[in-house]
Amino acid sequence: MTFVSSVWFRAGFSLALLGYLASRIDMTEAARGIVTIKPAHLAGALGLVALDRVLMLCRWVLLVRRARMALSLKSTVWVFLVGSYLGQLLPSGVGSDAVRAYLLSRRTESGAESIALVAIDRYVGLCSLALLATVGLVTWTGQTHVELQRWSYLLAGVVTLGAIGLLWADHLLRVLVPVRWSTQPWVTQALRLADALGQYRGRLPLVVLLVALSVVVQVVRVLQAYVLGRGLGIAVSFSYYLAVMPIGILVILLPISIGGFGVAQGVIVWLLRPVGVPEPQAFALSTLFLITGVVSTLPGALLYLRSRSRGGAS
Repeated sequence: MTFVSSVWFRAGFSLALLGYLASRIDMTEAARGIVTIKPAHLAGALGLVALDRVLMLCRWVLLVRRARMALSLKSTVWVFLVGSYLGQLLPSGVGSDAVRAYLLSRRTESGAESIALVAIDRYVGLCSLALLATVGLVTWTGQTHVELQRWSYLLAGVVTLGAIGLLWADHLLRVLVPVRWSTQPWVTQALRLADALGQYRGRLPLVVLLVALSVVVQVVRVLQAYVLGRGLGIAVSFSYYLAVMPIGILVILLPISIGGFGVAQGVIVWLLRPVGVPEPQAFALSTLFLITGVVSTLPGALLYLRSRSRGGAS
């Protein structure tokens, strides 16, 4: 499947999901919720989005500096912000990663190191989401069912070991994948990413620091959803958001839609249904969550347009 056809497929998938939800949900009520959200809560959510961007930028700068790449701080920030903006126009999850890897390689002439940096950045982000989801699940189940909490502890252990084990995925893949499959594109790509992650086995203190910073980022995102929910009149405890929102964000990151639209609305409506949140309110929350994320890429848009007007200089 070519890049263009892939983009069209994902755009069609997003539209199909939104169309399906529109046929089942009162869109007038959902739109009313979006435009009448309490201004103070919307301002608070935008402030949290700004904090999210600053923390993610700090993580990116730390990665580039520790890699000792010949890149100025100004260019490092430019790559992150512009990559985030352009990634909004591409399939969710992988869009900004691909753009940042490309921009970074153009400025450093180091394609392999650029891929490794983007791979570890995505790795720590996904690990932090998975870990936060299990922590939230343990917290929530402890409030509702003690026996279920024991299974949550087991799940937390499995997720933690799995996250650590990904740093050795290159060895595991070479053992498990038959030699006759080694030329398959998906195998080549998987090994390439695994090798990139494997470079960081000797930098575990750095990885731990990055994961810790990423956990803070994800807590900020959960708090953002909670604040938006309160602004919409959704009376759900923060502990429930902590349990389900990381799962929702993980699904949104899957490269099956454009910018997460359609997928975000569907999964958040489904996740909030068990606690009695009306579907129009849940749809409004998920839409605002995405829109505030798009707003956070505006600095990158300005930098990109400025560089285009100057003939590509950052």
